[in-house]
Amino acid sequence: MGVLSVLVLTAALVLPGVGLDGLDAAAGGDVPDLSYGDQGPLVAELNRRLNQAGFNADDADDFGSETRHAVYAFQKHHEMRTDGVFSEAMWDVLAEPIELPRQQYPDRVEVNLGTQTLYVVEGQEVVYIAPISSGNGEVYESSSGGRAYAVTPEGEYAFERRIDGVRKSFLGTLYNPYYFKGGFAVHGSG
Repeated sequence: MGVLSVLVLTAALVLPGVGLDGLDAAAGGDVPDLSYGDQGPLVAELNRRLNQAGFNADDADDFGSETRHAVYAFQKHHEMRTDGVFSEAMWDVLAEPIELPRQQYPDRVEVNLGTQTLYVVEGQEVVYIAPISSGNGEVYESSSGGRAYAVTPEGEYAFERRIDGVRKSFLGTLYNPYYFKGGFAVHGSG
C-alpha cells in the first residue's frame, strides 16, 4: 500500500514554484494580506497557484477552509509563523520550488516531523502537501492505566491497514486512519 517515511527532509526533488508575477497591478498597487473569508480574483489566483504547487486549496475565488489548511501547510513547510494569513511577501516564497529528498520509492508518503508537514509523492512528484500534528512528547494515561508518551516514531514503514470512515479510539476520533506501526496512524482529526 506504499511506504511512509518519517524523516528530516533535505533538498533534491523539485516541484516548480509559482510567484507574484504582476499581481501588484492586478490588485491596484499593494497586494493585500489574504485570510479566511476573503473573496475575489486575487484569492482565485492564490488558490490556483497553491493548487499548482501541491497545497490543495479551494478551487473557486473563496478563501475557505481548504485554502486555510493549504496556507497552514505552506507556512509549516517554509517554517513560517502558522497563522493562516497569506501576506504579500509569501507570493515570492510560493515561487520557490518545493524540494524533497529523492528516495528509492517513487510513490510514497513523507512526513517531516520538524516542519509538521505531510507530502504525498507520486512518480517522484509532490502531488499533495498537508499540515499535520504529531506526538508532542507529553505523558498521558494509557487505556490500561499506565504512563505512556505521545511520541511519533521516526523511520520507514509500510502501511499495514486502513479503516474507511470514523474510528473511535481511546485517545479520540480518527478519520480514515492509515496504520503504519501497530496503533500508530496517519489520520484526519477535528
